[in-house]
Amino acid sequence: MASVIAFPVIVLAVYGEYLFELVYGAGWGAANSYAVILGCLVIGNTAALPFVGALPILGLQNHLLLTECLGFVVRASVLYGVHWSSPVDATLWCTAAYLFVLFCFLSVVAVTARKQAAEA
Repeated sequence: MASVIAFPVIVLAVYGEYLFELVYGAGWGAANSYAVILGCLVIGNTAALPFVGALPILGLQNHLLLTECLGFVVRASVLYGVHWSSPVDATLWCTAAYLFVLFCFLSVVAVTARKQAAEA
């Protein structure tokens, strides 16, 4: 499913600046940077959906709450704790920090699922 969403992000990465200027006018080409960065966030969240669906079965709903709270703290720390030279840099690093937290969460869910499957 994430590969289906990856296609528009790849198109934006290659042709996005031209498409933004074509649709919205001159000066909107810089919006492509934000679209690609946030598109990566959407891909990460979409890839996490099957794991989130398995949480009630594995009894790990509290892990999702912890991940969301930790993700908020990490993004806020990255956003407000560093003086950024540009808004694009801030968006990029906030997204990267959250995707790292999400990857850690997915790793914990996968390891727990394997342990529970081995015990059964």
